[in-house]
Amino acid sequence: MDERENRDEDLLSWFIGNSDNSAEFLRDIFISFILAGPDTTSAALTWFFWLLSSRPDVLQRIHQELKTMRASNGKNVDDTFSFDELREMHYLNASISEALRLMEAIWGNDCREFRPERWLKNGMVKQESPFWFSVFHAGLRMCLGNHMAYTQMKSIAAAVIERFEIEVQA
Repeated sequence: MDERENRDEDLLSWFIGNSDNSAEFLRDIFISFILAGPDTTSAALTWFFWLLSSRPDVLQRIHQELKTMRASNGKNVDDTFSFDELREMHYLNASISEALRLMEAIWGNDCREFRPERWLKNGMVKQESPFWFSVFHAGLRMCLGNHMAYTQMKSIAAAVIERFEIEVQA
């Protein structure tokens, strides 16, 4: 079986496993993966924090989710969240998704309303078609770093929200 036929393998593993790729090529691919989206991530977080400043109820729910996560895992505010803990932050994930949605040109009756609950079903993040939410695109042209971007945004947002008051100065 050709290496490319193994669909369980991620793209970076495929590059590493291909003996035709030089160390320099692998270095360049890795740097490209890491640096591909820092500007877009910071822009998305800026928009996210601006929206939070206008919705203290949403900010309070995120605070509660972070506090509950820390209490259930015996962590204090100086400890970073693990990947698994970040993955379990459903309301924070929904809030970031909602901020990203507002940046898109999506039509609908409540398209300008910041409502993170639209991304939840019974308190859990509901899976939508990647073609419906096009921030990271879908199909063959889908962003390879979408999971990494969400992890970065949730990690940074959690750290900022726990340590600072969010408000916009007029």
